[in-house]
Amino acid sequence: MTVAFTNPVYGDNFADPQVVAVDGSYYAFATNGPLGNVQTLKSADLVSWDQVGDALPELPAWTSPGMVWAPEVAVHAADRFVMYYTTSDTASGRQAIGVAVASDPKGPYVDKSSRPLICEAGQGGSIDASPFQDPSGQRWLYWTYAVGHARCATPAGPCTKSGDPVLTSSADAAGPGHNMVLQIADRWWFVYHAWDPALVGTDPHGRTMWLSELTWSGHTPYVQPPLKNNPVTPW
Repeated sequence: MTVAFTNPVYGDNFADPQVVAVDGSYYAFATNGPLGNVQTLKSADLVSWDQVGDALPELPAWTSPGMVWAPEVAVHAADRFVMYYTTSDTASGRQAIGVAVASDPKGPYVDKSSRPLICEAGQGGSIDASPFQDPSGQRWLYWTYAVGHARCATPAGPCTKSGDPVLTSSADAAGPGHNMVLQIADRWWFVYHAWDPALVGTDPHGRTMWLSELTWSGHTPYVQPPLKNNPVTPW
C-alpha cells in the first residue's frame, strides 16, 4: 500500500485540536499542555507541524491558569481572529466559555472580560464552543459535542441524527474525538485527537492529533477510519 502520510500528524499531547487556514498556512490550536494555555502549531501542508507556543498567554481574572480546553478560532477579517475557549469559572466552580481576540492568527489572544461569555452553572457548566458562519453571513456559536452526524433544516435546527457514529476506534487509534472539519479546495478532512491503543490515559504523549479524509455520498458523510499509514494526501 502506498503511504501518503503517517498519523498522528503531531505526536505530542495536543487534545481537542482545531485548524484554521490563513494566507496559505494552517494554524492548529489545542487544550492546555506543554506549550501553554492554548497550544499552537503552524503547518504548510497539514502533515508537518512546527511549534508556535501559547496563543493565550494571559487569562482573565475570573479563571485560573492550567484550566483551558478546546479552543476554536473564527476568522472574522484579515486582522481579526476570535477565539472561544473553555475554562473554569472561579465564582461558580463550573466550566464556562470565554472569548479572546487577536490581530494575528497565532496570537497573542486577549480576553478583557470580567466574567465568562457563557456559563450555564445551573446545568453543570458550558463546554466546547464551536463557531459557525452560515451562507448569509450570520454567525452562530454551538457548545457541547459528539462525533456523530445530523442534518439540520436551519443552523438553529431542527436536526435529525443520521444513525451510527461517523468516527470510532480502530486498530491504530483509540477513543478518537473532538473533531473539526476542514475543506481544502474540493476535498474535506477530519482533524481530531486519539490515543495510542496501548497507552490510553497515559502521559506524556496523551491524545495526539490525527487526520482522516471525509467524503460524501449525497448528504451522507463517510469518515476514513483512523489509519497510522494513510494512503491519501491532503495536498
